[in-house]
Amino acid sequence: MSRLFVGVGAALMACAGLVALFSGAGETEDLWRPIGIFTGIAVLALIMAVRMLGFDWFSAPVVYLSYLWLFHFPLVLFGCLIPATLGRLPPHIYRWTLVPGWYRAALISLTCAAAFTAGVTVISSKSGDRRRQLLRNEADVSLAWLGLVEALLGVGFVVSCVVQGGGRQAFETSYIKLYDSVFAGSFGYGVVVFTIGISIALAGVRRRQFPVLLGVEVLWACVMLLLGARSAALFCALMAVIVLVKRGAIVPRWIAVGAVVAVFWLAAVVGVARQGAVQDNLAAATDSSPLDALLEMGGSLYTVSLFDNWVLSGDKLQLGGGYWLPFERAIGLLLPNVRSDLATDPRAASQVLLSRASGLGGSVVAEAYYNFGPLAPLIVFVPLGLLMAYLDRSARASVSTAWLIVLFYPLLMEVRDWFISVPAMIALGAIPLLMLKQWQRSRHTTPVSVRPQSDRC
Repeated sequence: MSRLFVGVGAALMACAGLVALFSGAGETEDLWRPIGIFTGIAVLALIMAVRMLGFDWFSAPVVYLSYLWLFHFPLVLFGCLIPATLGRLPPHIYRWTLVPGWYRAALISLTCAAAFTAGVTVISSKSGDRRRQLLRNEADVSLAWLGLVEALLGVGFVVSCVVQGGGRQAFETSYIKLYDSVFAGSFGYGVVVFTIGISIALAGVRRRQFPVLLGVEVLWACVMLLLGARSAALFCALMAVIVLVKRGAIVPRWIAVGAVVAVFWLAAVVGVARQGAVQDNLAAATDSSPLDALLEMGGSLYTVSLFDNWVLSGDKLQLGGGYWLPFERAIGLLLPNVRSDLATDPRAASQVLLSRASGLGGSVVAEAYYNFGPLAPLIVFVPLGLLMAYLDRSARASVSTAWLIVLFYPLLMEVRDWFISVPAMIALGAIPLLMLKQWQRSRHTTPVSVRPQSDRC
């Protein structure tokens, strides 16, 4: 498929979404159902268009756009396409779908997804087969050891938090209560460090060592699921698959489809089971369906609707303040009186949401719109699509694949979180890679003394 055709089509779709948004289409109840169906299906079409540009199903652009769809469109799509599915929802979630803001949020999210696709087309080219061949047999021992050390460090953080949170008792505690014990310490850092580390190790080890690391991944996933930490388990597995595909592994379509269905079912089961202790409720939760997981994930659209409503009600656009905030706070570690009180800082979208509506997750679309309003697709998502395409196309060696993971993983997490944690997460992976590069460079540039040979007669 032509890059120009996809780029122009995505740009026109973004413009159409903005026109519908500002013409008041979301306030017209007769248009709610067409908006929900069109936006949900349109983003699926964008995913297929990116795939047809030559990106693998497990490439950075396709995975990112799919993840954006999963957390913003299933509920509005299936709720409008099959209204009976709304009966599966709790009453307070069902009420989200009865207000104009819900459908305005769908239009905003569509424009952002279309802008992302337009950004991808800037540097897209069909070079996937060549890249896979280059990486098929490549190994980097130093990189593998760095990843293993990071993974062990991440395990250490997590084990420490579990021990401090009660040891085995943590597996008999509900997910919500774990936030006051296990999840309150360095657990999050441990998850990030382990996920980046094990993925870097996969990028560097020899192919025959894949099964060992995948066994470690499975063990990690089981522990995380028993704690109710679904994202910690699933993200780690996803990053591993991305690296394996870059290394030349071929995932048959039937396995990929079966794995996706299994993941949705498992997410729904754990989502129900973790209302108490997961190991106690697991059997009773097995009647959950993959559709339940899709409907639950699509709730991030409500966060978009809230921020849109607050902007309409008089909140000032932050004009990039939310993206500068984490760097300002880092500078504040060195310079006094630079850091503001995060709890009352209007630039911190996470704190704004927490102070006005608790119990909701973040959204990359909501934060972008809260900063730039209708210019968010152009300022945030076009560069983001370009970056994803560049990182994926540049992953032609083990080291560049490691950099792909270090940058892609935090940005993917941001889809249903906030940017304030992204720079720190990137630093956790980037600093060790830079140190490794410097060490390798010093080894190559260190002069080697040569013993003079004596003359022989």
